Amino acid sequence: MSCDADGSIKTLRKAYHTKDARVAKMGISSHILRTLEYWSWEKPNFETEYVSLSFGSRILFENLAVDIRNIGIRIVLMHYLERQLLSCEVLEKLWGDSIGPWPEFIDIRHVRHCRQLQGSVSVVQVSGRQGSHSKVMKALMSHPKYLYHELKLLLTLLAHLNIISWP
Repeated sequence: MSCDADGSIKTLRKAYHTKDARVAKMGISSHILRTLEYWSWEKPNFETEYVSLSFGSRILFENLAVDIRNIGIRIVLMHYLERQLLSCEVLEKLWGDSIGPWPEFIDIRHVRHCRQLQGSVSVVQVSGRQGSHSKVMKALMSHPKYLYHELKLLLTLLAHLNIISWP
């Protein structure tokens, strides 16, 4: 994909700075999707490799080109993020008795992404024994301490009309 034309540069800048559902309607999104489909189809055992990656690993585009076969792609392992994640047992010990009953735990394998509301907030479909239902999911790909802080606040705040309800 050539960025020589002024219009192409503006389009890429707009896509880069768009952090919500509007990005799905941009042409660059379709191009990236076609590229990923081609790339993953060309890799034998891609699904097995993908599932075994450390949490937070990234698929990196090294360049953009009109012909998807000319786009370099590599996987970047992000072990540091996985090392920062805490188990529920550790969080319970850390927070003590200030937390009431914990919300239901959902296996990530039962979660399907539906749409992106904002950079770290998505609508997901959760499948379970009683069918599937939509939920809002928040995830951070760096510095989970902020997510833990928010979770602790949500679990300790009393119900209030102007504050989101307990998870």
